[in-house]
Amino acid sequence: MTILANSIISDYLLARAGVAQLAEYKLPKLGVAGSIPVTRSTPSFTDVTGVDLLVHFFFEYGNNSMMNHETKAKIAELARTNCQIMGLELWGVEYFHGPGGKKSIARVFIDSDQGVSIDQCAELSRNLSVVLDVEDIIPGTYTLEVSSPGLNRKFFNPLQMEGFTGQKVRISLKKALQGRKNFTGALRGVDGKNIIVRSDSNEEWSFDWDEIDKANLAG
Repeated sequence: MTILANSIISDYLLARAGVAQLAEYKLPKLGVAGSIPVTRSTPSFTDVTGVDLLVHFFFEYGNNSMMNHETKAKIAELARTNCQIMGLELWGVEYFHGPGGKKSIARVFIDSDQGVSIDQCAELSRNLSVVLDVEDIIPGTYTLEVSSPGLNRKFFNPLQMEGFTGQKVRISLKKALQGRKNFTGALRGVDGKNIIVRSDSNEEWSFDWDEIDKANLAG
């Protein structure tokens, strides 16, 4: 799988004239090698919880400007393509632009029926970073994080919640409902864009997905 992914990335790079020479690096503690364009970059690995697996890469880019949603959409498109190559599912993408020259953050969450390993996080980070560098997607300095969704996984669309009926979830609303924005309870069901949650005291709420700011498991 690694050979196939790297071959595709290499062909892609060769097809893009004017790409600078590549430098080989090794990920600390992982013992895997890959190639990235020569920029000022320092890869590092952090095992945050023992469950959430993060591989961080820091890159310097040109000072080009993009709208956040466009940048996020492009990152998701590239990440989804690489996930398909590796037999993984793209669970979701977060992107936070760093204002005033501060470092931006791109988070890519991946999943599969068999779970996600450290090696898979590392491989996707390596392959995705190459393409992001060639396309110059993110302006300025940024951090790329690749991880599993984790125990308190965030939901990026209502369809993702259907497989977690009966589990405890936390819902944060964009606007207050009955004087509050945060609700926690058992997920009773998903009806289209309506998320139905029941509290421990048997109070039941129905939330429209468009009114939800954040929804995640509450382990």
